[in-house]
Amino acid sequence: ADDEVISGIRFYVITLGPKSGLPVHFFRTYTPKKELSRSPWFVAFLHNGQFDHSSTPTFLFDTRIDCFSVGKHMFVVQKTNFQTIFQFLEQVTQTATETLSVIRSRIPIYNFEQFAEDCQAHVQKLVKLNNIAHMPYLNTITMEDIRDVIRSHLINPGEAG
Repeated sequence: ADDEVISGIRFYVITLGPKSGLPVHFFRTYTPKKELSRSPWFVAFLHNGQFDHSSTPTFLFDTRIDCFSVGKHMFVVQKTNFQTIFQFLEQVTQTATETLSVIRSRIPIYNFEQFAEDCQAHVQKLVKLNNIAHMPYLNTITMEDIRDVIRSHLINPGEAG
């Protein structure tokens, strides 16, 4: 059970709280490799003039942070680790997959599989699909709606300025 808990740790938080005011929470990614028994490093303690090897589970902490929060505000220092801590990509990928399913059912797209693969291969496109998922028109849009938008944005060559 302890191994399962340790294997599931994604991050840790160090909280500093002043006597008055808001505490500051410092977040850092964490992996099982930072447990000494799982890392390539070892620990030895000097005891009575001799170094003794320790088999006690020991966790390594570094001096870096990935993000920190104060009150309702989060400040990101390391974007990729921030996304790992809060499982951003997993959530965006799941929403994108669901959104692609809705798009497929409502809009005929030639070579849809290639379109979906291309969307899922780029984080920016996953984020755009996530944004589309939150639009009120997603479940009602039709191909005619899309044609109307295209027509309304077309510029006649003589009108280009």
